[in-house]
Amino acid sequence: MKKNATWMLKRLGSGLASVCALGLCLSAVAQENRQPPTADEVLDGFYEALGGEMAITGIDQVRITGESAEPMTGEMELLYKEGKMLMRFTSYGPSGESITGFDGKAWWRRPPGTETAQEISDEDLALVQHFALFTPQFLAWRDFAGSIEVTDTSEFHGHRVWHLKFTNPDGQVIDRYYDRDTGLLLGNRIEIERIEHVTLYEFKDINGVKWVSTATLKQTVDSVESEYDVKLTFTDFDFDVDLDDEQFAGPSDK
Repeated sequence: MKKNATWMLKRLGSGLASVCALGLCLSAVAQENRQPPTADEVLDGFYEALGGEMAITGIDQVRITGESAEPMTGEMELLYKEGKMLMRFTSYGPSGESITGFDGKAWWRRPPGTETAQEISDEDLALVQHFALFTPQFLAWRDFAGSIEVTDTSEFHGHRVWHLKFTNPDGQVIDRYYDRDTGLLLGNRIEIERIEHVTLYEFKDINGVKWVSTATLKQTVDSVESEYDVKLTFTDFDFDVDLDDEQFAGPSDK
């Protein structure tokens, strides 16, 4: 009797183990085969991961400073005020200061060695939108794209992601990759004239809102990865500022 009971317990344990294993397999298959979310669902999830509407829209002004590492060493300053943005890079080398801005209507820039703001051409706009979006308000911005679609579920730098394709009105594509677990944006990818540009993001929490702490810029030319990797590190976040609107004024405001 004892032997029969022991045998039955072993069979029962083995059966339960098989059922559990089958359940895990079926769960994994279901996860793999489930329909991907819509683009709006991914972007809504990202907005919530950043801190949500109340946290983000409650931030009127901020000044962020940091540094850029080799081979493009210099100081970074990022200003945000009520839908306007300015990014200033001051090189430690001879190239001097360059500025990229958004005045609430249009993007503009002031190249090194010049004193006049210039409108950004349509062909350069996609690169600016790829590189210059560092504040939560601009990272969550979706209006710059003519269309957005979820192309597939894929892997990006070791993470399972939702892959969204942003197509600008001029046809330029920016690929953006969102972590399936955290909802946060892991990176962007854009290809222009056989050069692939990739930006990788890391975030830190400040008062319930996620801010970019580092951004790594990578380039690949004709499928050969270059050594031109630049790391931007943002260290100081000042929310107690009173920024002058004139700083954000572009050519159309003059």
